[in-house]
Amino acid sequence: MERDYLINNLVAGVYTNTDKNMKQFTENWQENYGNLPLIFNVHQGKINENMERLRIDFREKHPDKRYWLFMDDDIVFNNNNVIEIALKTMIENDLALCSIYQTSDKKVFKKLDVSALKYTNCTWVAGYFMLIDSYKIGLLPFDLDLPTSHGSLSDIEYCMNVIIHNELIGIAPVMVFHGGDYSPKVEIFKITKENEHQINLSVKKFIKNLDKKYLYGNPSIEIVFLGSGKIDVNETIGHQYLKWKYPDIHNEVVSRPHYNTLTNRNQKQFNYSV
Repeated sequence: MERDYLINNLVAGVYTNTDKNMKQFTENWQENYGNLPLIFNVHQGKINENMERLRIDFREKHPDKRYWLFMDDDIVFNNNNVIEIALKTMIENDLALCSIYQTSDKKVFKKLDVSALKYTNCTWVAGYFMLIDSYKIGLLPFDLDLPTSHGSLSDIEYCMNVIIHNELIGIAPVMVFHGGDYSPKVEIFKITKENEHQINLSVKKFIKNLDKKYLYGNPSIEIVFLGSGKIDVNETIGHQYLKWKYPDIHNEVVSRPHYNTLTNRNQKQFNYSV
C-alpha cells in the first residue's frame, strides 16, 4: 500500500492522561510515520473519556479522513509498514475494526519473524492499537458510563457495540512493542482447601460493602480474582455492567481463562440474596 493513500485517508491519534511517554512516542512516530497526521491528546481523565475525546477530534478536525487510528502512548513501531499492513488487512477482510499483535518482550520484538503471524478474526481487541473505518462505525461512541475506576474495559465495551451493529473485527499479521504499564501482570489464582475459608470471608465482605446499584438488577455476580487472591473490583463490577448492557453476547465475546472466577449462581457459599 502506497504511503500517499495513508496520508490522504488516515488520521492517527494518541489518548493519554500524562506526557511521560510523549518524547519516546513522537520520536518513534517521526522516524516511521512523520508525514502522517497525528493528534497527541494529553488530558486528565479516564481511559473511556479520553478515547471518546479523541473520537470526536477525529470527526471534527479531520472530517475528510475515513480511517481513524487510536493508539496508546507506550507503543513502539519497529518499521514503517505496520499501519500499511493493518489498513490493507482491514480493507481486504471488510473489517470495521482492526488491531495488530503486541509484545512486551524486547527480545521477541527485535527477533520475531512477523511472517509467522497470521490474520485472525476475533471478538474484541485491546485499545493500544484500534484502527476503525469511520464509514462503518465512526458514529459509535465510547461508553462514558462504565463503572470502572479508570475507565478500563472501554475497548471491550466498544468491541461489543461493534458486534451488535453486525460489523467485523480482526487482527492483522504485524506487531508493535507495548510497554503496557497500566494493566497488572496476569497470573492464575487457584482456590484450594487451604485458602477457601479466607476467600469466603473476602467475598462476604465485598458483597456486604458493594453498592447494590453495581448489580444492575441481577442477584448474581461473578467475582474475579487477581493472582494475589485479591478481588479485582474493576473486572468484577465492570463485567457485571457489560453483562447487563450486552446480555446476549457478553459470555461469547469475553472469556478469561487466566482468571479463576466464582459465580454465586452455582456456588452455594456465594449465593447471596439482594
